[in-house]
Amino acid sequence: MPSALTTRNSELSLQITKSPFLMPPNILIIMTDQHSKHFLGCAGNDLVRTPNLDRLAFQGTRFTNAYCGAPVCVPSRMSFMTSRTPSRNRVWGNNHILSSGIPTWAHALGASGYETALIGRMHFVGSDHRHGFERRPIGEYSATHPGAPKHGGSQWTKFPGSTSGQSRVSVEIAGKGTTSYQRFDEQVTTTACDYLAAHSGGSDRPFAAVVGYVLPHCPFVAPADLFDYYYDRVSIPDVETDQPPTVQRFRAHRNILDPPLPEERIRIALAAYYALCEYSDQLIGQVLDAVNENGLADNTLVIYASDHGEMAGAHGCWWKSCYYEGSAGVPLIMRQPGVILENGTSDAICNLMDLGPTVIDVAGGEPLPNIDGRSMKPLLNGRPNDVWANETFSELVDFQGGGGDPLACPPRRHEASCQNLNAAASLRNAV
Repeated sequence: MPSALTTRNSELSLQITKSPFLMPPNILIIMTDQHSKHFLGCAGNDLVRTPNLDRLAFQGTRFTNAYCGAPVCVPSRMSFMTSRTPSRNRVWGNNHILSSGIPTWAHALGASGYETALIGRMHFVGSDHRHGFERRPIGEYSATHPGAPKHGGSQWTKFPGSTSGQSRVSVEIAGKGTTSYQRFDEQVTTTACDYLAAHSGGSDRPFAAVVGYVLPHCPFVAPADLFDYYYDRVSIPDVETDQPPTVQRFRAHRNILDPPLPEERIRIALAAYYALCEYSDQLIGQVLDAVNENGLADNTLVIYASDHGEMAGAHGCWWKSCYYEGSAGVPLIMRQPGVILENGTSDAICNLMDLGPTVIDVAGGEPLPNIDGRSMKPLLNGRPNDVWANETFSELVDFQGGGGDPLACPPRRHEASCQNLNAAASLRNAV
């Protein structure tokens, strides 16, 4: 099926003009963690307040069928960086290290003359926290190397660390308050704004920067004023009684099947998640304002995405690591004035793996070798594309509830081939 791109403004001209700038465009990628594609005002959610991302979507194009290479943090992010599947990267879990011998899009853009910068989170594991980035104005949250001791203070002091993981306690211990995730994201925002201000006077090199946030990842603990706004407004999701065995197993291994979570705990955690999505939008708004205030908007490709989704109680599930749309689907918005259709939506099926080839193509760089992603540049001009294949790939190692190293215990490997707008069109389970 050919991909279709539409605009909500019938009077908007589809005539796309070439950028008048001779220098290749700057590239700014804003990536959050665990933001559901359904928790955006521009995606039809009438409750969540995301005016800044809604504005970005109005000024650009929102891709409604974007997916991740794996619905879990590190495998998804490394797939995004290399444009290869998790298996090709040999990165299946959050403790796995991406080989420094695998090139990333940051390497490719650096070789093309770009100044590459990683501002905040990318969830790199191991001793290499660059993987092609020339600058790191602010480092990783909780940077770790397997086998090495952690330094610094405790991650959490007033609630257990398990509230940041996939366990019942992260829903039961939720509410209003302040976390180190919030403080880190505030520092990332300040650093990103300073970075953009430093480029306001122009440069002989374009930049390609990632602004990496931790939120709205759990713990489901949010600023009090935002939490209070959503508490009485959220609706408890209905849960079907007849669920596939895979979903029942997912819930059972996370101890949220029997006994089920109390409705009040669901309401509190859901209100906090809504609040964190709004809080993230506020921070992103500051970065987008900095792009405009420093005269960078006209020649900067801005991309917004998240590494995976969040189930937020839908189908009785929370977090990610499953193949419902709320988990495997991701929000994706692109804006570049005069190049990308304004106020547009595209139903083309695409993947975070496709972003690397896209930015390299836009920059005029040399393609990465041996990749699985593909450039989305043909989709950006507002014209129908008959060549784009509406399919993508995602995979997940299931540790059967026990965690650990997949080399130590045989995992189940789930592969989902997304076709015809259905993230679970083909699901097979191979031991």
